[in-house]
Amino acid sequence: MNPIGLIVLAVPVVTLILLAYHRAGMRGVGQGFAQTGTLILSILPYLALGITLAGFLTSLLPQEIVARWLGAEAGLRAIGLGCLAGMVIPGGPFIHYPILASLLARGAALGPVAAYIAAWGLMSMNRVLVWESPFFGWRFVGIRLLASLVFPFLIGVVAQELTKILSP
Repeated sequence: MNPIGLIVLAVPVVTLILLAYHRAGMRGVGQGFAQTGTLILSILPYLALGITLAGFLTSLLPQEIVARWLGAEAGLRAIGLGCLAGMVIPGGPFIHYPILASLLARGAALGPVAAYIAAWGLMSMNRVLVWESPFFGWRFVGIRLLASLVFPFLIGVVAQELTKILSP
């Protein structure tokens, strides 16, 4: 995480701590930190497993394989693979983002990673099967998936081209 990301997160945290203190004194601040502890304990196993998974992927995946399948030279195939993986790999951000960061560190290009994130956000089969189809039905899901189909690939292509244009 870069310092700007920390500042962007720290400012609202400090603001909310001050607001809690203003409204309820140290009791309000204590309640806020108690809720924070509860959330940390519920999220920690997922975060620890996701980061561990990413660490082992980084150490075990040969850079040549990552570059061959997901690197800039792999072209549209890599972007398509990113789309497919984003659609079918289950899990939340605690799993996906550490894995993607490790793939970038091993030579994956931005285009396939952007396509993965877009496909995961728009077309995750886990979410479609567990949440969308039971609540909205298959007609809605099918129409929404068809409407979304082109965007992850397009996002990957645009990200890859922007990488070339904006490279130092």
